[in-house]
Amino acid sequence: MRKSQTIVFEQVLMFTIAVTIFIIYFATFTIYQEYYLTSGVNDQLTEIKSYMSTHILKVAVTDANTTTLLIVPRYVANERYKVELSDNGITLTSLSSMTTQQTSLLNLNKTISFSGQVTSGSGKITLLKRGNEIRII
Repeated sequence: MRKSQTIVFEQVLMFTIAVTIFIIYFATFTIYQEYYLTSGVNDQLTEIKSYMSTHILKVAVTDANTTTLLIVPRYVANERYKVELSDNGITLTSLSSMTTQQTSLLNLNKTISFSGQVTSGSGKITLLKRGNEIRII
């Protein structure tokens, strides 16, 4: 092999190694990106669920008819989500990834009726208590 051929061979070999390393890193980060996005959606939905549960319980123990405005994030990990309130509890569902978080409301459904469904687009959820019924609008 001539000296000029050795230099070209070294450069091609170095380029091949660099491309291989790039592909390995790219594949690794792509795989972990999905994991971290799912974890982020779950964590954020859990926080919103806790926030809403707390306020629903506060509204439930008041004797008077009341309306409470909750300010919630419009997006969770760049995805809109749906909030459903029923006698089974609160269910939050990401509309893109369909990740779901659910919680019960401490057996309040025996004395209070729960209903309603909203999406997060406005960033506001209204809790409306009338008698023994709490709705979200």
